[in-house]
Order: sequence, then structure tokens, then C-alpha cells
Amino acid sequence: MADLTFNFEIHHGGQFVWNPDLVYLGGNTSFIDNVDSNKLSYFEIQDICSDVGAVSTSRSHYLIPGGNLEQGLRAINGADNVVYMCEIHAACPTNKITLYVEGGEEPLAVEQPFGNEEIANDDDEHEAP
Repeated sequence: MADLTFNFEIHHGGQFVWNPDLVYLGGNTSFIDNVDSNKLSYFEIQDICSDVGAVSTSRSHYLIPGGNLEQGLRAINGADNVVYMCEIHAACPTNKITLYVEGGEEPLAVEQPFGNEEIANDDDEHEAP
């Protein structure tokens, strides 16, 4: 995809709800313009979503051009999904890609307590002679 750029509309911080149709409630909408299609990857999509405030463990989806949330939403699970997303948007008369970010919990920070040294193995003392 030579010299093709996309503008992203990113919905994040909300959730999908059936009401009675599928809608994305709450959250924010951010915009990032002129993203080089040659540099897009699964990890770049994750970074873009993270840059606008989405939790690192969130799931990302894109909306196919002209589609609705019930039938046009596609998950981004890897590089193949990103390539297809770029191809389908390059074939359409729009350069806007709409992303929806859902779920995700910040991972827990696991810290070792201060002063906790490695514990000696007491099994050596109880071995049979």
C-alpha cells in the first residue's frame, strides 16, 4: 500500500451493550490522523489504543466501512487482522478506520515485600541418615 495513510477514530473506555441493538456506551472518542499504512502492525494498533488511554489488556475491534456494530465489527487479534483491515479500507473511498476498544483490566503489580530475603530450605535438616 504505497503512500496510503489512515485517520483513526478510536472509541475507548466504554462497553458494548445490547439496547436492543448493539451499541457502545460511555467512554471517549479520540482521533489520530495520517497514520502510515506501511507502518501499521498489530503492536502499532495496541500502541495507538494505549496512547489514547486504553488499558493495555483491552481488546480492539474495527468496523468495516459501511457496517454496523452487530454485523460489521471485526476483532483485531493479530497481524493478519491488521493486514485485512488495511486492505478493506484501502479498497473503499474512505481513509477513516473506526476502532472500538473494550474490556481489559490493568494487571496487578506484584511486589516482593521489603527485606524479604530468600528463605532457606529446611528440608535438609529433616532428611533420614
